[in-house]
Parts: sequence; structure tokens; C-alpha cells
Amino acid sequence: MTEPRLTTVMGVARAVLATVTPADAARVLVDEFGWDAAFQALAVLRGDDANEAFGATWSALVLDVTAAAVDAAVEPDATSPDEGRAFSDERR
Repeated sequence: MTEPRLTTVMGVARAVLATVTPADAARVLVDEFGWDAAFQALAVLRGDDANEAFGATWSALVLDVTAAAVDAAVEPDATSPDEGRAFSDERR
């Protein structure tokens, strides 16, 4: 499949921004076109809503990765005898 033109993504971004919140628009654009195209389109668009969506895209990129890392680090290991407890007796 060929990549959509940046002007096409920009047009879709402007239409999406006109109908939903900037945070929702960021998610829709990333889901539909990927991080690269969403970043490029939102970086070129002007206006407070576009700036807010651009910030939401950055936040989602950083926080989604961080949240996944934190979740993986704090979830108890299924084979661990102290499953479900924050600290084992050995670690106190």
C-alpha cells in the first residue's frame, strides 16, 4: 500500500480536529496514518487545536511506552511465591 500524501493527511487532520477533541484527534490520526504522518501533519497545521493535538501525540508516544514499561515492572510474576504482594519478606 502506498503512503498517503502529507496534504491528504493534513486535510483529514483538519477535518478530525473540527469534529473531536485534540486528544481524540491525535489518537485517530496515529491509528489511521501512523506516528510519522500524524507528527508531520500536525506540525504543519496552525491553530490552538492543532498545537494541542501535536502535544497530545507527543504525550501519547512518551507516556504509552513509559506506562507499558511500568506495568511490566510492577506486575507480579506468575511463578513468584509472593504473587500479589508489593514486597516479599525477603526484600523488607
